[in-house]
Amino acid sequence: VLEALRVLEEDDDRQAEFEAALKRWEESAASASDKSLMPKQPVLVPNLLLLNLTPGAYLLKALSSVRPAELDQALMLLPFEAAQKLLTRLLPLIDSAPPIELMSRCVLFLLKVHHKQIVANRSLLTLLHPLDAKLRRRVARERDMLGFNIA
Repeated sequence: VLEALRVLEEDDDRQAEFEAALKRWEESAASASDKSLMPKQPVLVPNLLLLNLTPGAYLLKALSSVRPAELDQALMLLPFEAAQKLLTRLLPLIDSAPPIELMSRCVLFLLKVHHKQIVANRSLLTLLHPLDAKLRRRVARERDMLGFNIA
């Protein structure tokens, strides 16, 4: 899980670097009078470590590759900063990604393990309120779709 977070962080840095290079290229293209002397447009090469997946899909693949019996232990070993990054990366995935059980299990376990640090850190409230609302809404939607066995 830590390795996946590291790869995603490096990919974010690479993406930001590409966007800055593209912006510089656009500025130089706009100011260049001779088109033949203009440098080539930068190209974003796909990250092979992401296995041709989106960052969210890569994170979910990394989480689902951990055996369910070992997931709690793997999440318990995460330092607080990594847990915060994981919660931040899971927030946009809650609305649409299929494994809601896995994501809710990860979120709830991380909140349980790092409860004291989360309560002490007031800046996490901006993350926790949308996380709570999205998770409740998504779990309710899944529960409504499955229904109940009344028989």
